[in-house]
Amino acid sequence: MSSILKDQAAEPSPVDELDRLVSLLECIEKKTSRELRSARLASAALRIQSTAPSIREIVISGAGTEGTEIISALSDAGQNVPAQDLEAAAGIIATLPKKDFIHPAGTRLVIAEASAWWPGQ
Repeated sequence: MSSILKDQAAEPSPVDELDRLVSLLECIEKKTSRELRSARLASAALRIQSTAPSIREIVISGAGTEGTEIISALSDAGQNVPAQDLEAAAGIIATLPKKDFIHPAGTRLVIAEASAWWPGQ
């Protein structure tokens, strides 16, 4: 009789199987959402590199009432960036999902490092 009980206990219930599936899918979602965020940042960095070449790094945030926006930007010389470059970069950054950048202090994006994420260039 004890072997029958062991056999029954070894088979997971449909609820247990579904719970494991949910857990696995949540892990996959977490991993892919991080990769997707990195890919979005790399894409934005490559576009900024080509349209606003004076920008070396920016700090972006989605914590405001608007979409994702630039909090600060620095040029290669550590100076303020020209207005036309800042405007071009702001247009690119505005396309990023606000939910990815809700940290109140912002997300620092070094253009050369972020664009290097994508090995296909």
